[in-house]
Amino acid sequence: MSGPPANTYDFTPVVDGDLPRIADWLARPHVGRWWRDPERQLARIRAGLNADWLESFLIRIGGRAVGYIHTHDPNAEPGSPWTDQPAGTRGVDLFIGEEDCIGKGHGKKLVARYVDDLLARAYVSRVIADIDLDNHGSRRVFACAGFIEKGEVDLPWGRSIYVVREGSSSS
Repeated sequence: MSGPPANTYDFTPVVDGDLPRIADWLARPHVGRWWRDPERQLARIRAGLNADWLESFLIRIGGRAVGYIHTHDPNAEPGSPWTDQPAGTRGVDLFIGEEDCIGKGHGKKLVARYVDDLLARAYVSRVIADIDLDNHGSRRVFACAGFIEKGEVDLPWGRSIYVVREGSSSS
C-alpha cells in the first residue's frame, strides 16, 4: 500500500503555487454559494499568506488536496467584526472544493481534528465560526465537531449563525 490511508486528514500550509487550485474551487457553484465574490476571497487568502493574523492550509484526505481551511485571529485581523472576542480566540473558515468528498462525513471529522489541534495550542482557548443561516450542512458539521450555536449575528457579508467551541481550560 502506498501513500496515507484514505481516511487520514492532514493540513498543509498554503503556498503561492496552491492559489490557482483554490481559485478553481472558489469558482465552483457549491463553494461560491457560500464563499461569494471569489476574486475578493482569493485576494484575501493571497494577502494572508504573509500576515500574522491568518494561517491558511490545504485540507488533505489520504494525501489528496480536497479543500481549504484557515484560522484567523479576530483581534489582529484588519476590519474584523469580531474584535470583541476574548484573547485566545481564533476563527475558522473552510470549504471542501472537491465535489466527490462532500456528503461522506469528512466535514465533521476534519473540522473536529483541526479544531482539536488548534485548542491544543497553549494560546488558543476558544474557536468561533459564522455560518450562513441557510447552510444547514455546515451547521451540522460544526455541531458534530462540538460547537454550540450562540445565536444569529449581522455581519458585513450577511446574517449568520455564530458558533463557539471552548477549550477544556476555558471558563
